[in-house]
Amino acid sequence: MVAGTSIVAEGARGRAGRLDQLWSSIADAGRDLLRRRLGPRRRAVEVLCRELLSVRGEASTLALARELVETWQAMPEAERSAFLRSLAREFGPDLEAAKAAAEAFLRAPGPRSLAELARASEAPRVELFRRMNTAPGGTRAIVELRAELLRAVADDPALAELDRDLLGLLATWFNPGFLTLTRIDWGSPAALLEKLKGYEKVHRLDSLERDAILRALESTNGHREKAAALLGISRRTLSRKLKLYRDREAFRGGAAGRTRPPETARSCEHERKLSGTAP
Repeated sequence: MVAGTSIVAEGARGRAGRLDQLWSSIADAGRDLLRRRLGPRRRAVEVLCRELLSVRGEASTLALARELVETWQAMPEAERSAFLRSLAREFGPDLEAAKAAAEAFLRAPGPRSLAELARASEAPRVELFRRMNTAPGGTRAIVELRAELLRAVADDPALAELDRDLLGLLATWFNPGFLTLTRIDWGSPAALLEKLKGYEKVHRLDSLERDAILRALESTNGHREKAAALLGISRRTLSRKLKLYRDREAFRGGAAGRTRPPETARSCEHERKLSGTAP
């Protein structure tokens, strides 16, 4: 079953890779066509945004979206801040159009007038982000843009509406159904464990591991073999982990040169009782 799953996963990754290559080749072809028509000169980013919103045709849309993504990625910090302010100021909703659509809906409520009101109320920058997302690497660039926006909005409240628009769009793109839950255990790749350690909102893995072992020993009244089975590891691995934690506690206790706090001492005593090493 595992081998079959791996083969299916490899096949899916291969198809996704070929699709990415095809998408990139279409974007490259569209960009070459636009450069022959408009010349090689790089346009101002605001002009590029308006061209992307007005263009028709998938190849041209992909080409302009790719150019916008590359322009964003190459921007220094000062230009990025100016671009965010431009998105907030120049690409917001058309209030007059929204008002007219709202009055039309009040005069004749119905699905069509409601859809027109929703369309008129949406800021052009939302459609800009949708089109930008069609480019290879577009999703990553938009997520990076949001990260930049979160840092800037604290100093510039005028960016709050832009942030709300982008957050609402991202919420429609991503949901828990996209997540693949994979158990992290002793057999997980070291690179994955090291990456997890780098996130400050993730608890230290050794602390999580130690707590899991203690809970398993508690639920089995200190029976190592049963606890190991609950954890999905061998009894030998469990014994090795317990010895590692005892050695660490001994090292920290000796290096500190002072009495441990009562809660730490109680924790260590409890661990020694569970692991069968208490006197």
